Amino acid sequence: MSFEDLEKQVIELQDHVERLKGEAAKRGQVEEALRVRTHELGERVKELRCLYAISNLVVRQDISLEEVLQRTVFLIPAAWQYPEFTCARIMLDSQVFKTDNFKATKWNQSSDIVVNGEHIGTLEICYLEDKPQSDEGPFLKEERNLINTIAKQLGLIIHRKRTEEALHESEELHRITLSSISDAVFVTDENDSFTYICPNVDIIFGYSVQEVNSLGNIKKLLGDNLLNPDELKTLGEIQNIEREITDKGEKKHSLLVNIKRVSIKGGTVLYTCRDITDRKLAEEALSALSKKIISMQEKERARLSHELHDEIGQQLSALRLEIDLLKKRSQSRIKEEQLQALINMVEDSTTELRRICRGLRPTVLDDLGLELALESLVREFEAHRDFVIELSITPVKEHKMDSETAISFYRVLQEALTNIVRHSEAKNVSISFRQENSKLVLNVKDDGKGFSDRTLPGGKGFGILGMRERAALCGGSLEIKSQQGKGTHITMRVPVQK
Repeated sequence: MSFEDLEKQVIELQDHVERLKGEAAKRGQVEEALRVRTHELGERVKELRCLYAISNLVVRQDISLEEVLQRTVFLIPAAWQYPEFTCARIMLDSQVFKTDNFKATKWNQSSDIVVNGEHIGTLEICYLEDKPQSDEGPFLKEERNLINTIAKQLGLIIHRKRTEEALHESEELHRITLSSISDAVFVTDENDSFTYICPNVDIIFGYSVQEVNSLGNIKKLLGDNLLNPDELKTLGEIQNIEREITDKGEKKHSLLVNIKRVSIKGGTVLYTCRDITDRKLAEEALSALSKKIISMQEKERARLSHELHDEIGQQLSALRLEIDLLKKRSQSRIKEEQLQALINMVEDSTTELRRICRGLRPTVLDDLGLELALESLVREFEAHRDFVIELSITPVKEHKMDSETAISFYRVLQEALTNIVRHSEAKNVSISFRQENSKLVLNVKDDGKGFSDRTLPGGKGFGILGMRERAALCGGSLEIKSQQGKGTHITMRVPVQK
């Protein structure tokens, strides 16, 4: 072999070595990118779990605002990059809620808590020791976004809790006030003519005793069709009749009227009238607030679901592709096994992400409509349970319901199925959705163990209260029939929109 041939081979070998070095460097870059992406994924999952746990506190009605805030500070450290060195504090007016290890340090970040445009408190996160510099001191830019989101969420929680407490105090004050004032009482004969008029009739009606007596007949005071005489004779008493009246000053009142058969004061029928105007207004205000809160919750859930799906979902897909590419290039069986473990972890994370997104906002409801969303929900429950579901859905024209009505039907069915899984021990479930005359009707029946009023599923029955509230906010009603040992039947009815 000539010197030129040897020289040529040496050059070729050198070129080959350089190519191998380049491939090794590139593989190292891919592995480093994979490690960084995996770490970032873990951080985002921690943040998601924190927000999800806090959002679950929002819907609980059995804990006070103070308990919500204290539980929130305990949830926060786990979502930060160095949880073992993280502490949290919420300062609200003169109240302070903090983790047991809280200590104010120079490595901190904070966010204002605002309600109705007014600064009412501060959320503060501190590291207990120095950490490597990042986007904001030792904190990541994602942690700045997270603390701002938590502070905003706390503002909504505080506003809701304070409103509920103020309403409760107002209702209690009205109850005490009304209980100290005698109701308006009347006695009439068989012809509805007055035989007795209480002295304080002017408090509700604005008329004096003489002016009421001059009317001659109680129908002129309370209106026609207040009762069925035959029904009163059969039952002896009819309670809680709601009636709208206008007093002497043209002011409208909501009355709760009780009627009873008697034999006093020369008459045969006793009327007791209580003014419930303030209570009705409070109920309307609470209903409006509940509707707004539920709407805000659904919008926030939809936003979180879309962000998770679009951002983290895309990252997971890209990460899976990169791992598959790396696996194809790997020559080591050990590395292949490690890469397969990473693939399994990514797939598990993707499955969990999809489950969380569906829980936050059922995208099938937005994409395909209520009927297919209900069917998808039922099939999802049926696939993982040991009971059989019989489903009957009659298509309803979309213009006959708005998005709030659709999500209410979906959430009520979701809660009903959850209660069946947790409490009923049912073997067969029957579900139907259709239009009956001017109503949209959802029926859910099971052959489980049933319950009485004293054994409501879900402890104090907040799930059932939530279902009733959602039905009421759509102008509808929720009826629950159940007997121990004989199953449960839930019916939701909502008027068709014109």
